[in-house]
Amino acid sequence: MNILAKNWDVAISNYKKAIKFLPEKFHGHQKLIFALSEKCKEEYENCIEARNYIESTTSIFLERKNELEKYSTKLKKIEKENYK
Repeated sequence: MNILAKNWDVAISNYKKAIKFLPEKFHGHQKLIFALSEKCKEEYENCIEARNYIESTTSIFLERKNELEKYSTKLKKIEKENYK
């Protein structure tokens, strides 16, 4: 595991902890999606986790649907560039 991947692991872990304390705040969810998407470049499993998380978050934060769709589009681009 390289240093960059390890840093994303730490970020992902920290954002998950933050979401447990403030689940109603979109910012933590947004940062987790970003970190999972970046980690997706290293490990495909994170692409799946990011995609599933975006889908589940969309139902909670309907007012942020457009923003979440942008993350979904970015994730698809990352997957295409790295895994197809």
